[in-house]
Amino acid sequence: MWYLSEVTVGLALFDDEMPLEEKRNVVANLRSMEGSEEPPPKVCVEEADLDNKTVASFVTKNTEKFLDLLDIDKGFLDVDPAMWGTNPMYQAGARRVRGLLVTNDAAERRFH
Repeated sequence: MWYLSEVTVGLALFDDEMPLEEKRNVVANLRSMEGSEEPPPKVCVEEADLDNKTVASFVTKNTEKFLDLLDIDKGFLDVDPAMWGTNPMYQAGARRVRGLLVTNDAAERRFH
């Protein structure tokens, strides 16, 4: 949960193991759920509430900022997720996401 925010949850759009219906819910929330005016760096949720949450529960209109930051064309969002695998905009975005470098937080702190 440390790295989950209204913005970074956008990574889930490119998860091949996420069920199609959940991806549809993510897109629906991305278009309809208002987010925080200044999205916090991580979501705050009680552990007891996690059983009632899905990935889509954390998605808001702010999630589009993830796509903007990575310069990913959002046009694929207008296509049903079942077709994303053959969509050139989605494929380009997926390549960009797979190319992200991940920094281990513990290692990062050691050098600061």
